[in-house]
Amino acid sequence: MNITKMTLYLVTAFILDNFVPNCCQAKVFTPIANESCSVDRTSRVTLKGNMRTGTTRSKFQPIDVLLGDRCLTVHFLVGIGEVQIIITNQINKTVLFYEITPSIDKFIDIKKFPKENYEIKFVNKNREYLLGEFILN
Repeated sequence: MNITKMTLYLVTAFILDNFVPNCCQAKVFTPIANESCSVDRTSRVTLKGNMRTGTTRSKFQPIDVLLGDRCLTVHFLVGIGEVQIIITNQINKTVLFYEITPSIDKFIDIKKFPKENYEIKFVNKNREYLLGEFILN
């Protein structure tokens, strides 16, 4: 990844994290359901763990997840490689599984998920992972 793309990513992440309010109106396209879903408010899903991109040594996590009312928005750092996305519910049952090589952001439609606690896990080919939790109310 060249320095210009990395700088742009870091500046965007900083601005979104510090200056965009948590109550935003946006329309996003969900390729899974082939429809758009309305996002009235978003919150960041905190991810724990360690994952390298393979192209750069960055102290920043290569994945960022925003939880909206009806969808998850997953931002990937360029060059992350193949990733598994696993969402499990509170009884540890897998409700969603993807194996992708991300090149753009991924929008996951969650409007049909029951209201409960979920865990989202990202695993790369080296078995490094990032893990987060979110609650649907």
